[in-house]
This record gives sequence, C-alpha cells and structure tokens, in this order.
Amino acid sequence: MTAVNTVSVGKKVVNTATTVLFTVPGGYAGEVKYYNITNPSGASENVDLYWTDSSASVNVYLLKAHTLAANASLNRTDAKLVLFAGDSMSLITDGTGSLDVTVTVELFIPAHQINL
Repeated sequence: MTAVNTVSVGKKVVNTATTVLFTVPGGYAGEVKYYNITNPSGASENVDLYWTDSSASVNVYLLKAHTLAANASLNRTDAKLVLFAGDSMSLITDGTGSLDVTVTVELFIPAHQINL
C-alpha cells in the first residue's frame, strides 16, 4: 500500500473533556506512526488514550489511567496502529491542567478499494 498523505494533528486537551484527536476520513485507512503527549503543567495528570473501532462500536485503550508527571512527555515513534474509515483516536485527562498532544497518521487507500 502506498501512502496517499501524511497528516500531523496537534491538540490541547483541557480538563476532563474527551478530545477526539483524529478520525480517519471515508475511503481511507490510516496507520498511526507517532504520538506524543506532553504535560506542560506543574502537576501530574492521569491519561486515557484509546482508539474507537467504528465497525464494532468498541473503544480499545492504549493507555488507561497512565500517570504523566509534571513537565514530562510520553511518545511512541513506532506505534504502527492501523485504523479504517470512521475509526478515531481520543484522549481524556482527569486533571485540571492541560496536555499537548500530537498524532501523525499516514493515510492510504485500502487494497480492497483499489480498482485494477
């Protein structure tokens, strides 16, 4: 499969709101290549990071109640998580501060959709 486009999305996650980081557009699949979560505040934050499998309406947690220390970062440069159209990645924090989050996704057209 050949990548069609690579997209990086940056979000600021504030308080306890669920923030959708990225949703794969219709007609595409996406491979999550990288994510970084930074806690720029002076207090630790508990983090949930999950992807939603839209075909099964299921949330699958990559991190659950992970404690991210003050002024610390967590990153994965080898994530290799494949998502399909309508699937998304979301993040929740339980603190009163904010987190800076970056996700990089490589989009491609799934092989079963390519007309040869």
